[in-house]
Amino acid sequence: MKLFIFEPAMKKRRVTLKDIAHQLDVSTSLVSLVLAGKGKQHRISENVILKVKEKAFEMGYRPNQNARALRTGKTGIIGLIVADIANVFYGKMARELENEFSLYGYNLIFGSSDENPKQMEHLIRIFISRQVDGIIIVPVINSDEHFKMLSKAQVPYVMIDRYLNSLDADCVVTDNKRASFELVNLIIKKGYKSIGAVAYENQLSVNHDRLDGYKEALRYAGLPIDKNQIFFTGYENTGQKVDELIKYCLENKVEALFFINNHLGIEALKIIRTEHIQIPEQMAIVGFDNPEAFEVSEPGVTCYQQPMEELCHKAMQLLMQRLSNPDKPIEKILLKGKIIQRNSI
Repeated sequence: MKLFIFEPAMKKRRVTLKDIAHQLDVSTSLVSLVLAGKGKQHRISENVILKVKEKAFEMGYRPNQNARALRTGKTGIIGLIVADIANVFYGKMARELENEFSLYGYNLIFGSSDENPKQMEHLIRIFISRQVDGIIIVPVINSDEHFKMLSKAQVPYVMIDRYLNSLDADCVVTDNKRASFELVNLIIKKGYKSIGAVAYENQLSVNHDRLDGYKEALRYAGLPIDKNQIFFTGYENTGQKVDELIKYCLENKVEALFFINNHLGIEALKIIRTEHIQIPEQMAIVGFDNPEAFEVSEPGVTCYQQPMEELCHKAMQLLMQRLSNPDKPIEKILLKGKIIQRNSI
C-alpha cells in the first residue's frame, strides 16, 4: 500500500499567526482571518490576502490541527487518490495540488490505487479514518460502489482527470473527445490516411472519450474506421504488446499511430529506438500529455498537453466550495489544453 504525506518541513518552534503578522507588520487577527478563508468577506484586499498566504507558506506555517478540529470540526487534511504515482502525469498532479491546498493552510496526503478498485477502496477507508476534510480522486474501473462510503461518511469529493457516468458528482477533466479530434485531425491534414489508435482495454471515460474523438476525426475527413487499426492492451506486458502491434502496423502499411496516453507513447518510443524505426518516414506517431520523453526524443513527439495547473486549480476550487456549501449544485468542468507540434508527423 502506497501512502504519502506532504506537509511543510518541521521547525524547532512552530510558526504562529503572531510570527507571520510581525513579519508583515499587520495584526494577528488579520492573518487569522485570511488563513481561515474569511479575508474577502471582511473586505481584505486581494493583494494583502496573497501576501499573507505567501508569507505563511514561506515560513512553513502549519495550523494546529487539534485546535482546529476542536474549534471547527475540520482537520485541515485533504486526501488525494491517483491512478498510478509512477506515471509522471500523476506525480505532477500531486505536486500541483499540494501547492494549491498549502496556500489555504491544508496538508495533503495521497495514495496510489495502481488502477486497482480494491486498492482504491482501501485508501478511501484509510482517508475516512484519518478524518480528511475532503478528497480529490482519480476513479478507476469498477469503483462506483466505493464512493458510497464517502457519501455515508459525509466526506465531499471531486473527481479529476476522469469521471464515472454512474455518479452525479463534481468533476474536472480535459475535454478528451475534442482533444483527440484535434490531434487526429492534425495528422490527417499532414496527409496521412491510414491512422491507427492504441488504447488500454478498459471502459474508463478517458479511453472512451479519446477513442470517440479519434473516430469522429476520421468520419469528418471521410476516412474509414477500420477496427483492425484500433489496438488494445492491458496493463501487464505492455511493452511486449506495443512491440507486436508496431511490427504489425509496419507490415500492414499503417502510416500513423495515435497513442491515447503518455505511458503507451513512452513504451512505443522505447521500441522505436530499439528497432531503429525511422519516424516519421516509416511511421508517424502522436501521443497524449507532454512527458519529458516526448520533448527529448529525436524527433520530438507531437502531443496534446493537458492544462495541469488549471485542472488542479479548478479541482481545489470545487472542493473548497463544496466544503463551505455542501448543498451547492454539482459542477462538471471540461477544460481545453493545447497541441505541442514537433517532428513526429
